[in-house]
Amino acid sequence: MVIGQMVLVTPVLMGLTISALSGVDKVISETARSLGASNFQTVALVLKEARFAVIAAVLLAFGRAISEVGLALMIGGNIRDLPGSLPPPSRWRHLKVTSNWP
Repeated sequence: MVIGQMVLVTPVLMGLTISALSGVDKVISETARSLGASNFQTVALVLKEARFAVIAAVLLAFGRAISEVGLALMIGGNIRDLPGSLPPPSRWRHLKVTSNWP
């Protein structure tokens, strides 16, 4: 299930991250390189400039994964050795149905 969720959110996460990184001005990386920054330092600087958009992408991907897990748990209940759907019918066994219906 975890692998499926990773496959589900990877395109969303990558698309938003690439969009965030392409929004960073190229002057920043060129200035860093001209001042003698290494490749690692340049990447760190670009990520620092786009940090809020990258954090938003990660939060959106997390929300997408959580919502899909909730849906799978609600619909895919009644699997042997796993909890049932929400709420599980096993909690209703102690209730006795009383009716005045003839």
